[in-house]
Formats: sequence, structure tokens, C-alpha cells
Amino acid sequence: SEYRRTAGTLLGNTDWYVTRKLDIGTEIPEDVAAFRVAVREVCDLRIAAILECTTTAQLETLCKAPATIYDEELEVSVENPEAHLPEWPTQPVSE
Repeated sequence: SEYRRTAGTLLGNTDWYVTRKLDIGTEIPEDVAAFRVAVREVCDLRIAAILECTTTAQLETLCKAPATIYDEELEVSVENPEAHLPEWPTQPVSE
């Protein structure tokens, strides 16, 4: 699926940490390990959300819904309370 390919690409950018750990035992930085877990979780959540859709209209709404919306009262962006696909995690800075 598209989401598994995206997850693979994101994980591929940090695969060298895993290889280095296996080769010489250097620990994987915590932020990189957390990023890798988050990528897998977001991938699973996206796929599960899509599988829950029973109509094309639901799927279209889900895929087009923004992850954040602007709360005019608070004057800040907040997570969209409506159904939306979770955002992919940000690449760690340890690289």
C-alpha cells in the first residue's frame, strides 16, 4: 500500500542506525528509536482508519480532512476533532 511504502521510505532514512547497532553495537539514539516506532504506529493507524470507511464519501472526507484546524477562540492550531489521517512523524535531528 501507499502508506507502507511511505513508512518504508521514512524508516529507510534511519536504517543505518539499526545496521550500525548490529555491526558494532552502538546504541540507537532514543529520538531515532521513538521516530521508528511512531512511523510504524502512524502507518497502522492510517490503514485502520481507511479500512473503517464503508463508503467512498467517508474515505474522501477522511483523506481530505486536515490534521489540525485553527481554533478562533484560542487563536491557535489544534488537532482536528473530526476523523482525519494522523500526520507522519517528523524526521529526528540525530542524523
